[in-house]
Amino acid sequence: MTVCGSDGRASEGDRGTPVSFWRWTLDMRFRGASLIGLGLAFLVVPAAAQIAFRSRFDVPAGRTPTAFALVEMNGLQLVVANGKEISLVGALGRSAPVAHRIAAIPFVKSLAVGQFTRSGHQDVACVSGNAPSIFVLPGGRDGSFGKAFTVEVPSRARLVRARAMDQQGTTGLLVAHDAGVSILVPLPGGGFRTAATLPIPFPSDFEVADLNDDGLPDLVVAAPHEQRLVIFDGAGDGTFAEPRSVPTIREPAHLLVMDINDDRRPDLLVLGEPGLAVHPRDSKGGFATAKTLYQEAQLGNVVATDLDGDGTTDLAVTNRSRGVVTFLMAANGGFRIGDSYDVGSGAEDVLAADVTGDSIIDLLVLNQISDSITVLRGLGRGEFEGSVSLLASAADLSAIASADFNVDSHLDLAVTSEEGGSVSLFLGDGRGGFSRQPPLPIGRQPRALVAGSFDHDTFPDLAVVNFGSDEVAILAGNGHAGFESPRLISVGLGPRAIVRGDFQGKGPSDLAVANSLSDSVSVLYGDGEGGFPTVVNFPVPPRPTFLLVGDLDNDRHADLVVGNDYADSVAILRGNGRELEEPRTDRLGSTARPLVAEDFDRDGHTDLVVVNQSASAIDVLPGTEGGTFGERLTFPVGRDARAAVAGDFNGDGRLDLAVLHSEARTISILLSRTRLRDGSWREAREAPLTVRTARH
Repeated sequence: MTVCGSDGRASEGDRGTPVSFWRWTLDMRFRGASLIGLGLAFLVVPAAAQIAFRSRFDVPAGRTPTAFALVEMNGLQLVVANGKEISLVGALGRSAPVAHRIAAIPFVKSLAVGQFTRSGHQDVACVSGNAPSIFVLPGGRDGSFGKAFTVEVPSRARLVRARAMDQQGTTGLLVAHDAGVSILVPLPGGGFRTAATLPIPFPSDFEVADLNDDGLPDLVVAAPHEQRLVIFDGAGDGTFAEPRSVPTIREPAHLLVMDINDDRRPDLLVLGEPGLAVHPRDSKGGFATAKTLYQEAQLGNVVATDLDGDGTTDLAVTNRSRGVVTFLMAANGGFRIGDSYDVGSGAEDVLAADVTGDSIIDLLVLNQISDSITVLRGLGRGEFEGSVSLLASAADLSAIASADFNVDSHLDLAVTSEEGGSVSLFLGDGRGGFSRQPPLPIGRQPRALVAGSFDHDTFPDLAVVNFGSDEVAILAGNGHAGFESPRLISVGLGPRAIVRGDFQGKGPSDLAVANSLSDSVSVLYGDGEGGFPTVVNFPVPPRPTFLLVGDLDNDRHADLVVGNDYADSVAILRGNGRELEEPRTDRLGSTARPLVAEDFDRDGHTDLVVVNQSASAIDVLPGTEGGTFGERLTFPVGRDARAAVAGDFNGDGRLDLAVLHSEARTISILLSRTRLRDGSWREAREAPLTVRTARH
């Protein structure tokens, strides 16, 4: 574990106690010791843990889910296709949805549901593999499906949709294939006939709507290789006029038809390589040049619905690389970017419906890489039961810290980007929301940071470790979320982690830095005026990656532990109240490194937060009597969690979590729903700096 800026005191022990069962304490307040013991002997005992966070709910979808659709059949159910089969999942509003296989059709690429076989029941059609055909599963009275039959199309099928194709509302199947789009209509005696095939090579998507205000369904097709949209005006009898084209954005992949500016005329939304764009309907009945609504790469799909219940249509867009769904909220005839929510890896398709039966819209997201479907249960007013995700502009996020940088009594976040060589602030609003500020250049490969007051004023400052230049950058805060130009202090080679502590007995204005390439630790003694005139280097065991500050021998002086994430050998530098003494080597009984150690339920026992990489989640181990831990609690947060910090981000007196995801460039905010053991809900915040624990 790496403790960034811990100024806590250690628990009971003496100088001769082996470190294999050592215990340390973390101060949950800015000043003063709160003697909460924590042991690394991970004995797990049953506990009626009350710790909870607002987190998403994931439904297993089988190996490599590829498509899903909602169907009204004995209640709302979900049709899910994966690499082996098609399943029907019911009871979506419950904690354990019921799933059963309806067809052993592998490699499904697209699904459509609707009453298109004239049986009066819900049917399912799908595209599987590379065949020039589709499969149709006719629905039965009892919610079952009959034997699948095939319907031929001219070339390799790509996409299937069920849409009303005439004035009578007859539902047909539209199939995009390599040669174009074919319209299949049901025959009275069963089967389908091809009503038309529109020649658009390698279409990526299509949609049916009245685009020219004549009351008849028209067809718009995305042609990615030609970078255009092709519109076919319908005659109402299954035939179409000559096509007209609209140039569009690069690689158009998905289409949506909706009125975005409240002029009662349809506009065309296109999701492609640059992001999400709109072609507004013009006064002549055509469509204007595309305007960007949301510029972001690797978007998966988009759905339109009223997310906040205000009577206007909003948008929800998935992002494959970030693993989030982002809301675009209708405002003043356009859209504003709203919240993003953490979902699974490879977030592809998205559906909106009331699956819990409470008359509030819920969202379902298909996660192709994490083999799951995320259900974000609607809470009303545009809020969902899930983790809000902050989107960082820079890549390769490396570390996170918490403080009130603009002195408005709300906690803010500071995040470093190793690739961008910068630090970014996210200013908290006191309700769990954050606004992103422009990144500030800081140096080469910043890998760790700590917040604290290093000078004579009370404004939070920052100390940032620059791995690429072997320096620590000291940034003096001005109390307005701004900083003075960084002052650089040379340390050892490859600085990797940093911690704040009181090594001179003058207050927590000293720093220690682990230097992974020179096998050393640098101790920077502060002068209380923002300077660090004395820097002392000590040799430690190879490749140090983490630091711990605590009073190991209960002599009321801060000690320092330096170690490596993958070894149990550590160096211990004892404090004597004036300085740190020469290091001595000892061993830990465990190499487990929690991201955060805090008393989340305020029961007097420290709880641990650790990364669960296999589940793309964090695990919380509730502390119990005797330094043991209760049953593990798992909360999905997305892939590649790298660091975390705790703090009361919404002012309700409970500790929340902010989890940093390096590659996805996001920070997940998990708001606490913990019922505190002392029965209280609020507590006075004693200082702007709360939790200082993170992995680097």
